[in-house]
Amino acid sequence: MAISIERFDEAWVPAVKAFNARLRAGGEQEFDFPEVPPPAELPQQRIFQRLHLACEGEHVRGGFILRWQDFWINNQVQSIAHYRLPLSEGIVDKRYARVATHLLRSALKTEPLLFCLGMGGLGRPLPQMLKALRWVLHEVPFYFHVLRGNTFLREVQPLRASPSRRRTMDLAAQCGLGHLALAALHVGQRWKRHTPGKPGRPVEVEAFAEFGPWADDLWRRARKHYAVCSVRNSDTLNQLYPPDDRRFVRIRLMRDGYPVGWIVLLDTQMSEHKQFGNMRVGTLVDGMAEPGELDKLVAVAIQTLKLRGAHLAISNQAHVDWRQSLERCGFIGGPSNYIFACSPQLAKLMEPLVGSLERLHMTRGDGDGPIHL
Repeated sequence: MAISIERFDEAWVPAVKAFNARLRAGGEQEFDFPEVPPPAELPQQRIFQRLHLACEGEHVRGGFILRWQDFWINNQVQSIAHYRLPLSEGIVDKRYARVATHLLRSALKTEPLLFCLGMGGLGRPLPQMLKALRWVLHEVPFYFHVLRGNTFLREVQPLRASPSRRRTMDLAAQCGLGHLALAALHVGQRWKRHTPGKPGRPVEVEAFAEFGPWADDLWRRARKHYAVCSVRNSDTLNQLYPPDDRRFVRIRLMRDGYPVGWIVLLDTQMSEHKQFGNMRVGTLVDGMAEPGELDKLVAVAIQTLKLRGAHLAISNQAHVDWRQSLERCGFIGGPSNYIFACSPQLAKLMEPLVGSLERLHMTRGDGDGPIHL
């Protein structure tokens, strides 16, 4: 029977639940398709999503989400869509192996300006399919800064993959040599990347709960330094990081009483995490700053997370200025599984592509937001 693409509404809820049940029965334990349709879109709403289903008669064989948001691309605002959570019954039943391609082609017909983000690394099936269809794929680098070395050595799972490694790590933590070695590594990174400069004006640091007109002013001043960036005005930021959501730590940087930067952090207690074990992990989720203020903003983020008791600070940053600031503040690059991919039509809008990718501001606050953190 032919596959048709339908908008997800209440009538499809039982079929979506049956679809998820078949995926779980087939061994897919990581992902479920949402079982509740999204709320109706409001007039003038700039961030919204629509859920689509691949249907074979009365059965659901797959689905995807399109989430629209305004982006700043080469000095103009353009609404583009994030292609999210494409799921196909083909992952558990080879009869439906072609559904994944059908989903992507249907999404492109609905919105040619598409991007994907995250995806678990270049070797996963979705990035490989996108590459075959001539999408542009770009790794968003991962950085880490160890704040408490002994806990890091006892909990970081990728470095404790064998009994001999675990014994070595535990011994290094017990005698304190591991902590000293990690501290020296970060100091060496700061020294290697240090750029002498003139002393700046005194800076003030303050926590805040809500983005206001000051964030709009900063957005208008800073956006010209980014080739591609989701719009970060106050209305958008308060939707992404709601004032009543206490998970987010919001810090504002002031000079002479004037806002020159902001950063959003997470401080998460992990539990048996496959990479981070039981560490408290601080994440630099999102931020915006005037040129010349990034180093201070990153340094403030590190100090804030240290004072809160985090064991490790991490961040994914695409923009060259953010990457260099992280390195100057002692962050070290590691393997990244966070991939930005753009459709051929979006790539044309971003031309010249090489320069745009260097000045692409993509963080863990984009796409699905800071999930799993």
